[in-house]
Amino acid sequence: MRHPVRSNMALFAAFSAVTFLILASAGFAQVKRQGPVVISGTIESIAKDFALIAVNELPILLSSTTTVLDEKGNSLMLSDLKPKHRVTVEAIQTKEGYQAVRIVIRSVKKP
Repeated sequence: MRHPVRSNMALFAAFSAVTFLILASAGFAQVKRQGPVVISGTIESIAKDFALIAVNELPILLSSTTTVLDEKGNSLMLSDLKPKHRVTVEAIQTKEGYQAVRIVIRSVKKP
C-alpha cells in the first residue's frame, strides 16, 4: 500500500516542476512583430518641432526616417505637412505609440 503523504508530495513535486517549466519557457517565447498599420484621414495638428502629428485625433510620432511623399511619389519634407492635408500614414506600433514610416499627402481638405 502506498503511503498517502509520499504520494501527495510526489504529485506536488511533479506539478511544481511542470509549472516551473511552463513559466520559464514563456520567457523565451518569440515576440511576433505586428505589421504596419495604415491610417487615413486629415491632419488636425502638427507639433512645432514636427515630432508629432494628429490624424483623426490619433497622435502619430514622426522622425528623421519618416518618408513624406505626394500622390505622384515625389519626395517631400516633414515641413511640407500642413493641417487639413488629407494623408495616408503607414505606421508601426511601438511602446511610445504609432511611429510613422511613410506619409502620402493625398489632398488639401476644402473648407
